[in-house]
Amino acid sequence: MIRRRPGARAAALLLAAAAVALALFALPVRPAAAAMPETWVLEDSTTFEIYQDEQMLGIEEYRLYRTNDTLIVGSALRLTGAGEQSNLPRQKNTTFLRRADSSFPLVFQVSEVGRDTMNSKAINCIFSDTTVMIYHEMRGGGKGEAIALPPGRLYILEPGIYAQVQTIAGDFVQRSQPRRKQPVLIPSARLVVDLFLTRGARERLGQGGHVVETTKVELTDKLTRLVAWVDDQGRMWKMEAPGQGLRVERAVPAVAAKPKGKAKAKKG
Repeated sequence: MIRRRPGARAAALLLAAAAVALALFALPVRPAAAAMPETWVLEDSTTFEIYQDEQMLGIEEYRLYRTNDTLIVGSALRLTGAGEQSNLPRQKNTTFLRRADSSFPLVFQVSEVGRDTMNSKAINCIFSDTTVMIYHEMRGGGKGEAIALPPGRLYILEPGIYAQVQTIAGDFVQRSQPRRKQPVLIPSARLVVDLFLTRGARERLGQGGHVVETTKVELTDKLTRLVAWVDDQGRMWKMEAPGQGLRVERAVPAVAAKPKGKAKAKKG
């Protein structure tokens, strides 16, 4: 176990991520008041609707920006449909900075508010080329732990954050492999595990007159199995956890109203 303060570079990245979090999480509430820097380009945004069987548990608001060679991902999870006795958190916010070319993570933050606010917690991850420092804070105390990272691509998969499932499955679909073994970091568990991805059939999904072409992707760590439907741009439209009754659906974009034609003048 390592207990130490982050260095100057790590502290600067944490401050940057904190500023990102404040801006991103203001968006769902007051979009006009949360102006983004001019160098940020919005690449994707949506709302994921989360269901347990036929009950809607809540939503996850998601934004993806690009600035120079960095991708900035933010999500705000709100589980208002879960009962007070549920073990699920009331809300969970994440901020994720990663390199655009290699998807390698730079900073990851998560703050979680439990049904019992005494169980609220926060996690900060600072990455180097070979290790990640994971800082856990809960009930006024905290600790840090260094974990070795495997070589090559690395993704993050924090439980309940479906924007990260989209990142993994979306990157996989945009490449040609039929299957792949992919290391993923689970910050809350302080573990790196192998995830196995398999490309499935092409399927058309439709809802409310909106039809998309998707590729079915299976993701499993040999214990839990997820199935995602992802389009060619890497956007996830649906995800299921077979056997658990969990379903996640991307909100259908609003259809812009057609402009009304000018009224014809009556002939005299």
